[in-house]
Amino acid sequence: LGPDRPHPRHVRATLAEPSRFVEVERGLTFVGMVGIKDPARPEAAVAIERCQMAGIRVIMITGDSRETAAAIAKDVNIFATDDDDTPSKTFTGSEFFELPEEQQKSVLASGNLVVCRAEPQDKQRLLRQLQGLGEVAAMTGDGVNDAPALQQAAIGVAMGIAGTEVAKQAADMVLADDNFATIVAAVEEGRAIYANMKAFINFLITCNIGEVAAVFLGTLLGLPEVLGPLHLLWVNLVTDGPPATALGFNPADAGNMKRPPRGRNDPLVSRFTLARYLLSGTYVGLATVGAFVHYYKRNGVSVWAVRHWLRCADFGPETVPGLDNACDAFSATKAGLVSKAGASTSA
Repeated sequence: LGPDRPHPRHVRATLAEPSRFVEVERGLTFVGMVGIKDPARPEAAVAIERCQMAGIRVIMITGDSRETAAAIAKDVNIFATDDDDTPSKTFTGSEFFELPEEQQKSVLASGNLVVCRAEPQDKQRLLRQLQGLGEVAAMTGDGVNDAPALQQAAIGVAMGIAGTEVAKQAADMVLADDNFATIVAAVEEGRAIYANMKAFINFLITCNIGEVAAVFLGTLLGLPEVLGPLHLLWVNLVTDGPPATALGFNPADAGNMKRPPRGRNDPLVSRFTLARYLLSGTYVGLATVGAFVHYYKRNGVSVWAVRHWLRCADFGPETVPGLDNACDAFSATKAGLVSKAGASTSA
């Protein structure tokens, strides 16, 4: 305070009117300038780089100034640090929506993007345009004004620590640690689960087609019962169950996050995949029937006898060596007698 300096009470009253700032800003000595930076988490840059490798585009929508938004975008790898084309990828909300509609679509489809000085409704408009391009758009947010966009997005992600209750209620997923890297980890886990599910289905369908093919081919060729009820139960409970369960717990593939995302309308089983299942299943069925016929042939029963087993009552004793009643060789409960008879004949 001094004779030429106003009392603090008068200063506060003066600062309430911007036109009178000059009355306070006089007789001052410049001491220095202080800048405050709120840096991004160090893992965010790595997470966004992994997103780009996985074919996931990142669009930053912020209320910050253009310079601040562009600097943060470079810090977290949304833009490359040596990218000289940053100004053409950074728009204010009003600038972007003043562009012709076709140009807006072109910008949205071209790569990463930063929209600064954005209003809450700008997020919803951007989401609508992305969804119109067929994109699966996820949205992160923490404030009350983010709730409509979180609800509109295919996947709304709210912050668990800094987020408001309104945002959490509107979101599909809540980040307990407010960390963008957690979203990338969730994407990686989701891709691994999807790949394991496909492998699980592939194994089960192939095995079941093999069983059907074995029964169908056996009937078509006039063979005895290739797979009985007990055989089918054994295959389903023991041979199918544990391996299929193990496939469901496979760890993520090393290249899981280097593949582009699948289309939203891609079927779990495509026509090509179904054709592979049918081919693999038919091969398994043929191998089963072949092993079945080989079992009889190895024990001295001809293929002709196996195919005409319904006339077993007319077979002579030489048709099935070692058995007085040839029909016993083709009975599901007595088929083991064939191998015993074959062994005794060889001895």
